[in-house]
Amino acid sequence: MHHEHHFQQKKYSAWPAALSTTEGQFEQYRDRLGNLTLLESGKNVSVGANPFEKKREVYTTSKVQMTQNIADDYSKWNIDQIDNRTSELANAIAQIWSLDS
Repeated sequence: MHHEHHFQQKKYSAWPAALSTTEGQFEQYRDRLGNLTLLESGKNVSVGANPFEKKREVYTTSKVQMTQNIADDYSKWNIDQIDNRTSELANAIAQIWSLDS
């Protein structure tokens, strides 16, 4: 199992344009929690630096429920989606490891 960046960790010149963002925002958002998921090794290699629409097709076949949910919940991927998913994951993490339990 590998962690998968919805938009790639490596510079991919089409990503800033696809996200309607600047190169600086691209650099800032690519490693955020909301832009990461788990994906089987072979599938991770196969999706590479593809655009989100192509990755989404592979995500639907993942055995990881969290990754399948991305394909189900998001038809596009941009800065707003990363922010929303980061908040959702942070809230889930806070509930799981709450000190009030």
